[in-house]
Amino acid sequence: MRSVRRQRFGLHEPPSTRRLAEIPGLKRLTAEGVEGCDDGNDVDDDGCSNTCVLSICGDGEVQGGEECDDANDVDTDECTNMCLNAACGDMIVQEGVEECDDGNDVDTDECTAACITAVCGDMIVQEGVEECDDGNDVDTDECTTMCLTAVCGDGIVQEGVEACDDGNDVDDDDCNNMCEPNAKIVFISGTTHDGKSAILRIDPS
Repeated sequence: MRSVRRQRFGLHEPPSTRRLAEIPGLKRLTAEGVEGCDDGNDVDDDGCSNTCVLSICGDGEVQGGEECDDANDVDTDECTNMCLNAACGDMIVQEGVEECDDGNDVDTDECTAACITAVCGDMIVQEGVEECDDGNDVDTDECTTMCLTAVCGDGIVQEGVEACDDGNDVDDDDCNNMCEPNAKIVFISGTTHDGKSAILRIDPS
């Protein structure tokens, strides 16, 4: 059979030792055990190289459906092990670029849609953790610096709203439970110029 094949193809050696792409009519065949592919063209980045090697992710050449190929097995650099450009949302934390990557577009969980770890002060209200987040460091407005909604009794005097806030639930001390100062009655006894006793009442506001 081998001599017949040689005579048929007009070759002096078996086809398995030559590039089949050079043989008319056999450009789509591959030599088993020699070539990984053979597409019969001289395009080197179409999935089958000019050396008849099937392109794979990790061979250092961007081919086929690859976005990149850095020929390493590091999954956290700019090119993932799937030969895709690293991007926020791919569930791979890109080293030195992303703080987190949970693969979703939910902005109110532990990892924002910008792949940044959620923190108080980022102007995003983290669900189940923060009550508010106004992104500033002012503790006397409607949202405290702990990302809690300002309320009477939190020990912080809310500007323009509360006159006092002692942070307790004692209603008859200097600051009542409505965050208003309790009026003080001070009795001072003394003697007037005519020798009579006098009582003065002072109600400070």
